[in-house]
Order: sequence, then C-alpha cells, then structure tokens
Amino acid sequence: MRLNFFTASLVAIAGLCTAAGAHAQGGDRINNPYKGWGEGGNDEGEFAFVVMVTSKEIVFDAGTRAGVKTGDRVRIYRTLTVRHPVTGEEISDKFPIGTVRVARASELLSIIKQTKKLDHPPKVGDLVMLSSADPKKKEPAPAKATKAVKPVAKPPTKQPRSALAAADLDKRALGVAFTASLGRPLSIRLGHYRRFLENYPTSAYATAVAREVGWLESIMRKLEKGAGGPCVAEPEDGVGGAAVLHSPITTLEVGDAAQVVVAIVSKQPAHGARLFLRKVGDEGFDEMALEPTGAYYFRGVIPEQYVSERGRFEYFIEVAFVEGESVPKVASGANPHVVNVTTPVVDKIEREDRSVARVMFEYVNFDMDDGVDDEYWAFEADYFYRISTFLYGVRVGMGIFTGTGGDLKEIEESKDNNREAAVNYGYIEGEFEIVPIFHFMLRLAAGNHRASGDDNAVMNSVYGFEGGVRIGEERKTNLVASGAVLQRIGYEARLALAINVFKRVPISLEGLVTNYPVNDSSPGLRIVLGTGYRFTDWLAILARGSWNARTIKHTGFGGGASLALSW
Repeated sequence: MRLNFFTASLVAIAGLCTAAGAHAQGGDRINNPYKGWGEGGNDEGEFAFVVMVTSKEIVFDAGTRAGVKTGDRVRIYRTLTVRHPVTGEEISDKFPIGTVRVARASELLSIIKQTKKLDHPPKVGDLVMLSSADPKKKEPAPAKATKAVKPVAKPPTKQPRSALAAADLDKRALGVAFTASLGRPLSIRLGHYRRFLENYPTSAYATAVAREVGWLESIMRKLEKGAGGPCVAEPEDGVGGAAVLHSPITTLEVGDAAQVVVAIVSKQPAHGARLFLRKVGDEGFDEMALEPTGAYYFRGVIPEQYVSERGRFEYFIEVAFVEGESVPKVASGANPHVVNVTTPVVDKIEREDRSVARVMFEYVNFDMDDGVDDEYWAFEADYFYRISTFLYGVRVGMGIFTGTGGDLKEIEESKDNNREAAVNYGYIEGEFEIVPIFHFMLRLAAGNHRASGDDNAVMNSVYGFEGGVRIGEERKTNLVASGAVLQRIGYEARLALAINVFKRVPISLEGLVTNYPVNDSSPGLRIVLGTGYRFTDWLAILARGSWNARTIKHTGFGGGASLALSW
C-alpha cells in the first residue's frame, strides 16, 4: 500500500534524527516547526523525539552519538499547536511534562523507564530536551570591567556542538515535518511538505516527498470535484465519495499500548467512529468510541484486558457520517480482523541487573553439652549470572566444610567415638525456567575430603549433587524445595520460604532435615530464621539464626551471616 509505505519510511527517518528545539527571544515559541533547528549557532535547544512508547519504556531518537549517557537527566515536553482566533496564525509552543533519567543509552536510541512522575502520559512525537540543553543551567556571570588592553590574536576556539552535522539537517527537517503533519488536514500536510521542498530542494528525500505532494494534491482535486474512489490499495468499503484508510493490526506483544487509527477521506465530514472488540471464542463484542484527532483521523487505545496475556482477539470499525446515510466499515462483525498477542521476546532482566556475588558462613551445633561434639562450620562464596532464557541463570562457587559428629548413641557413650570431617569443594549450578513462576535447579559438586581415624589424614575425592524447584519469581516471594547429597558428609533436604514483601528488609524461613556433618550421623531437624537489610540496590547484608535438634534432649543453636553484591 503506497501510503503506508511512505508513512513507514518517514517514521524510519524520524527514528534516525535527533530533533532540536528552537530558541526565540523571551520564550520557546516555534512558528516554523523545522526550519533552522540545529543550524549555525542555535544550540541552546537540543531536542530529540519520542519515537516509541510501551507500557514499560519510552524510547527517544538520540544516543551516545549525540552525547547522551545512561543516568542523564532529560526533560520531556509536549508540543501544543493552536490557530489564533483573530489573526489566523498557527502557533506552536512546548510545555514540560516532567524530568526523568535515561535508563539505557545506545548509539542511536535511548530508553527511559515509564514513571508516574510525568504530568501527562508520554506519547510519540513528544520532545526530549537533552541534558546539555538543560534550561536550569546557569549562565556565566558577566565579566567585570577592566582596563582596556591591546588585543592579542587568539587561536580559533572550538565551535559549539551542533545537534547534527549539516548533512543530517534534511533528515531532521523531514522528521519534524512528518510529526507536525500527523492528524492534520490535507492542506496543512501539503504545506509542511511543500516548505520542506523549498528549503531542501537538493535533499536525497526530495523525490519521495515530491511524489507524496503530488499524490496528496490528486486527493484534494478528487474531493473538490466530488469524485470518490479508493485512496490506498484495497480500501475498506469506499462508499458515496468516501474512503476508509486503515492498516490492520496483526500482532501485538503482551503489555503493548497499541493504538487503532482510521482515516476518512471524504467531502462529507465524519460524525464519529466506533471500535468493536472481543476475544476469540466470545459471543458479543465490546464497543468503544474512537477520539477524533484532526479533520480526518480517529484514534483509540486498545483496552488493557485484550493485551494483558497471550491469546487472540478480533475487531472491526464502523464510521458514521453526520447525516447517517452511510456507515463504511473496517472489516465486519461477520469477518473481523484477528490479532495475535504474543509474549515479548526481549530480555526481562536489565543488563545492569544480572550479576550477584555472595559470601556466607554458618556455625551449626546439635548439642550444647560440654561433653559432646556434634557441630560443623560451613563457608561458601559464589557468583550468579542471570541469562533470562530457558537457562535462567548460572551459578559457580566454592565451599569449605568442617565438622565433628557421628552416630548419636556412640557419641553419648564416649567422646572418643566422634569423627571429624573436612571437605573443600567447588560447584556449578544451572537454573532453568519452565514458566516465570516455576524454575528447577541442578547443582554438581566435586572436591576432596580429609577424614581422621588415625595419625595420618587420608585424602579422598568426593562428589555430590543438588536438585530443587522454585515456585514464585526469584526476586519476589517464593518457595524452594531441594535435596542435596555430598559424599562423606551426608544428605540434606530443605524447604525454604523467601519473603520479599519489604523492599529493604528480606526475610527467610527454612526447615531442614540432615545428617551432617559426617555421613553416618543420626538425622536431625533444623529451623532457620533469617533477615537482613538492603543498604542500596547493590549491597545487602543478612544474618540468620537456627535451632537444631537430633532428639528432644540433643539440641543446640547456630548462626551465620552473608553479604551480597548485585550489579
């Protein structure tokens, strides 16, 4: 379809261009929305365009090439265009809707996370003032008067940075012209593109713009003569000198804030447009009015319930004229357009929040009596990296374990029956995602074991594994059930509840059944309570205490601590 192809081309051009603001004495009024932006010396207003808005992110078309860095503060502006009721002059001005930080800056594009701090919801076409053009930046104080001296020739100073190289001015001008013409009558759209051709007759885009101007002029002539007919290939229900222009939506991602847009090209003004939707399999359609935007356009946002989960929904559009003589349709109730809603394929984890390094130690005692040694020490250090695919993450680490224990009856009979064990080991663990709230983990371990039974310590290789499942998202409240076996040391079954309701205060509750610290120790029960504090988004310190028992008379306590760094 010719119109859709040209529009897509202009959107692509606008996405490559960093828009700049116009500076006028006493304010920010923009009477010509593209002429002169970024041209010599006018660097006080460096702007970019918002080119995409989703439920989670705002994307604008300036990146590291334009000096934007992750963490920069930028201000978003809404452009308002009105026609003066007396002079007839078209006036454009911009108003700030909020200041936000850049979450990620790439070479040509930057991303801002959606926030409720903005005065109005952002939309495509809004302006983003770059940090180098911050209006709050103080002007340098005027120099004090000094005695005149003979001027000395100075080397030429570095010229102020222009928003774009001269070769890119036509790209910017076309991007601004396109944005300024959205939703406007044909005569105003023609005016923007004609002025572009006057100002940039040698532009590489001049031929395409001239072709578009000729096509828009042909539509104007048809309307003046009252000739109907389609404006694009395969229009929907061209009726009575009217044509309905609409690009059907075929695919959306969960959470998309998608717009439905329909344009009515007709001498007879359209009275209104209504959107009808239903999920595939439902009987009736939900109905909503589309808002008029300009002389020919009607727009509306697809309700959230239709894009909140994977699936399919159907829609069609009805358009009524003032007299009500005809109602052209985009599709119909009997043959509606079908939209597939898919799961986003982008990473769910920000690249700056993938790694966790952790060190921890713990002391466990099963009998506090002076004459019985049934205890162990454990130390571990590991690194976890989130990948966010089916392989959700990988953990590698090492540990040191040392303890004294044995069969409970033998220990109670004589302290000489205690056995000592020490293991140094390393491990690798993979965590796999079945669905976001159900993961399974598998760990493989290998190391060496030193046992004492005589004067000469014996070193043996040891191997072990651990498997488990997690119900709930990793960084939210979740439940983990796991089991582990390590040669020479024993087994451990664990059920752990992580409570992440409070942003800064994590809480954990664990129940364990184990025969640590030596393989033939009697089984025991451990109840562990842990809590801590997240001082920053990257630093957390946690402490834990435990009650441990092999029988009601054979009990003790333990404790430990850990430190975690995230980035």
